[in-house]
Amino acid sequence: SNTLDDNLDTRWSSEGAGEWIRYDLGSTKQVQSVAMAWFRGDQRQSFFDIQISDDAANWTTVFSGATSGETNEQEFYPTGDVHTRYIRIVGQGNTQNPFNSITEVDIYNQYDAPTPLPATLQDVTLEAESPSLPVGGETQLTVAATLSDGSSVDLSQTNIRYESNDTAVAQVSSTGEIEAVGEGSAAITAWVELAGYLDYANVVITVTDQSTRRLEPSADATVRDGSFADTNYGSDSSLTIKASPDSGFTREAYLQFDVSAIDEVVESATLYVHGSVQDSQGTETSLSIAGTDDNWVEGEITWNNQPNVGPELTTLPVNEVVQFWEIDITDYVKQQRDSDQTVSVVVREVSGGIGLAFQATSRESTDNQPYLLIKTKSPIPQQEVAPILECVQPQQNGSYTAYFGYRNDNNAAIDIPIGEHNRFSPGPQERGQPSLFQPGRTAHYPDAAFQVVFDGYPLVWTLNGQTATASNNPAQVCS
Repeated sequence: SNTLDDNLDTRWSSEGAGEWIRYDLGSTKQVQSVAMAWFRGDQRQSFFDIQISDDAANWTTVFSGATSGETNEQEFYPTGDVHTRYIRIVGQGNTQNPFNSITEVDIYNQYDAPTPLPATLQDVTLEAESPSLPVGGETQLTVAATLSDGSSVDLSQTNIRYESNDTAVAQVSSTGEIEAVGEGSAAITAWVELAGYLDYANVVITVTDQSTRRLEPSADATVRDGSFADTNYGSDSSLTIKASPDSGFTREAYLQFDVSAIDEVVESATLYVHGSVQDSQGTETSLSIAGTDDNWVEGEITWNNQPNVGPELTTLPVNEVVQFWEIDITDYVKQQRDSDQTVSVVVREVSGGIGLAFQATSRESTDNQPYLLIKTKSPIPQQEVAPILECVQPQQNGSYTAYFGYRNDNNAAIDIPIGEHNRFSPGPQERGQPSLFQPGRTAHYPDAAFQVVFDGYPLVWTLNGQTATASNNPAQVCS
């Protein structure tokens, strides 16, 4: 055998954990240690077990360990004082690859102590106190490490370096403090170095922007004119937009969003549509976006039953670049959020010319679905801006004039848009009341903030959850 020839230049090798070499002593003999030399023993550690057996079938492990990684010469490993006929060395690979390569083996009936094996860096773990953070949030990382002998590493003896794979989402300091910067996910890595050995661990930090809401469409569909005017395309994975003078070639895309879950003040609202101009006749056109009635259903809408369309909201120049196109519809979304809480729009190609097809993905697509991104402000302060009825003045024609004011207890002006939180009933909702409320209390009658002419029946101003009611009650007459 190459392991019994007193030649360190020959060897036995086999790849994989569990590969073994067996020695037959001829008869049962006393054994106390095994000396082994390993190929490239000064460059890497090799891992192995020593097993004994009387019948070469049933084996008992008497040693499990590793070489020092510091010498090509033999090192001694104790088996205990055992009597056996067969000895087997089971390889478990090395620190560089799965190979087991032994150059020389001697079996002794006495024990010569082996070179002590230094414990090396074996495993690193990384945890975050809070792996999920809001934008602006902070958390602390905790690193732990163990040695090859199972003991804990004294981290003061190590060099630790932290990295973030996306600093636009999360940033990490040299001491492992995380700061959440923007919405998304970032992998944080801790690199630990000890005595020339390097290991690492990762943790994923998820950051959410609590002022941003991404809404998927509740419905979307293409409608087409001409002979296709009664065809429903609600289940298609794409939306097609094109204006054509030829019958059967004009297509428009309808989208609908439920905004009832948006309780905060809407600061901005942007519609994102993924697609591009795909037409052999050209690469650039413009899209027109308009609001529509909400009385349409994705699985039923066609060219012939499409809803009423309102005024154009905006236009958007587009081209052949495949990307998400951004359409600002903030004012319309604010209006709809404060009324029926449903946003319905139609996207058309601006009319004129032969028309170029714009192809976009729909909500039925497996990726790049359209969405509405809404940024919000903090909720409207409750019970800090109160409506006030100053008095009611009867008029000679039988009508009444109500004089209203307000009290703002904040130190700054408060914006409360006309709508759910600032409205009159019965309608119309807007009757001259302000939407920006300055600090303090407004002047009394006759210099009240504003006045409303009404018929004497109860008129209610709802402001930020509080109400002020005017009526023909004589107790409210101005004096």
